[in-house]
Amino acid sequence: MKTNRLLSIILAGTLAATAAVTASAQTLEGTFNDDKRTGNTEVKARIEAGEPGEVNYIITIPDSVDFGTLQQPETDTDSNKYIKTEVTAKKISNFSRNQFVEVHVKDSASTDDQFYITQKDSESPFKIKYDIYDKEVNDGNIGENTPLGETSPGTFGYHICSFGAGSEGQTQDMTLVLNQKAIYGQDLSKIAGDYSGTMVFHSAINTLGA
Repeated sequence: MKTNRLLSIILAGTLAATAAVTASAQTLEGTFNDDKRTGNTEVKARIEAGEPGEVNYIITIPDSVDFGTLQQPETDTDSNKYIKTEVTAKKISNFSRNQFVEVHVKDSASTDDQFYITQKDSESPFKIKYDIYDKEVNDGNIGENTPLGETSPGTFGYHICSFGAGSEGQTQDMTLVLNQKAIYGQDLSKIAGDYSGTMVFHSAINTLGA
């Protein structure tokens, strides 16, 4: 799984990248009889335009997720493939106690608020549904949990998590689940090929009581 940094500075309305702090070196050389040497070191810094104490954050989201090669079940029974991924608060800066960055997710093309991968390069593409859970699930506990697609979505999709002041470094687990039962009894010669879909993540700062 790869990750993609989603950086949003809401108050400034811009996207920016953070710069690394660096230091270069030089040498001062001398001998016992001639030990006085001097050197000059330039000290540098940079101030970016923007308001001091600006509220900003960096959230990492999955860059890509791959279910690999799907297998057609021999019987009409559940055959789940699980992929665990995560959303992480890399930076939470200058948040007040009542400010949170909310993260939502939706399918880029779905018309029924579900999540799908679709057969590529086909005149009549086959579509396979998958589910997203906002926690780690497996065969042992999946029946005790509800996928996002069975909850109520908002304007920007399903709420995954919220990060507030002091939550820098915290991670929200996600699990994508594809039930290979969806291809049971299908003609493999017609549905063979590569499949893809797109999750759209949206983040925004919410100030409670504002």
